[in-house]
Amino acid sequence: PPLQDQLSWYGPLRGWVAVRALLRKRKDKSTFVDIQPFDPRNTFWGIGPDGVEWVCHKTERTARDIKSIYGKSVEGDGGDEDNGIAVYDFYDKEHNQVVTEGATLKAATRHGAPRVPVWIGVVGETPQISGNGTGGGTSAGFGDSIYATDRGIYPMHNFAMSVFLELMGRARSPGYVVESEAGNKTLEDDPYKAGSEIALRKDKEAVRPLEQIETTKDAAALAGVVAGEMQRGALPHSVFGELQFQLSGFAINSLRQGVSTIISPTIKTMANAYTGVANLLVDQYVEGGFRAFEVAGFDRNREYFSEEITPEQVKEAGGRIVVEVLPELPQDEPAKMSMAQM
Repeated sequence: PPLQDQLSWYGPLRGWVAVRALLRKRKDKSTFVDIQPFDPRNTFWGIGPDGVEWVCHKTERTARDIKSIYGKSVEGDGGDEDNGIAVYDFYDKEHNQVVTEGATLKAATRHGAPRVPVWIGVVGETPQISGNGTGGGTSAGFGDSIYATDRGIYPMHNFAMSVFLELMGRARSPGYVVESEAGNKTLEDDPYKAGSEIALRKDKEAVRPLEQIETTKDAAALAGVVAGEMQRGALPHSVFGELQFQLSGFAINSLRQGVSTIISPTIKTMANAYTGVANLLVDQYVEGGFRAFEVAGFDRNREYFSEEITPEQVKEAGGRIVVEVLPELPQDEPAKMSMAQM
């Protein structure tokens, strides 16, 4: 998937972003850019006085994949070539090495970057806070999903939905009582099945439904409160186009501000990730170890360009890289509303 789509998944759901950015050489010595987001849940790293000291990314690959990528034969779990094998991709300030249990898939090789070629960032403005002298900090809650606030709400919501589903199931097929003189009569057919026949003795036997069980009157109100708290803790339903009534322009703008408080930390992290990746690539390129490559795209006036950019040009240009990520949230457009009314 495109880089933006992957960062849009890892940032909100993992609370962390890890991206490896390298300039690579093909067999003909031509240069290309290799950017690969890492899953923060399976990424390990060490921090030193100058930032990241090393990074290790764990993936699972089959023996067939390992043979195709690294040219090494590795036995799968239980001898099956399709079973997953843990592969560790390790980076430090100078080298890159890939290993698996009991085998080296790629020997330590210089990666060509002046520092560890992995950018790691956390979502949110809350700093990492130390513990209260008990030896345990709060790193588990440092950098979290946008759904973290609702973790205590989801069990209450699920319980209420389970109760409602149970009552609906009983209403569709309620229990019944079979009255007989001896008290041992049973029915061969389901009395609620269309067209079923039930043979009963007059004035001696009868079939009647049990009284329907109902929940308390406050259950529906509680479910509504829980649903409202879920929307306040994460993304409201209106973000996905679920509007139960027409909203005014002021209400839509107020809604945008509420949603921004939830997604703005992730957007800031994505912008920082793009900036960090760009700086990593620039620092590698100006080292002079790669051939010049062609850069194509659209400028500020949306005009297409395609030029060969040499390392000397980048080195002499200087300046800082600035990246902005702007959210597209629902908003009121008075001009289009006036046209629609006319």
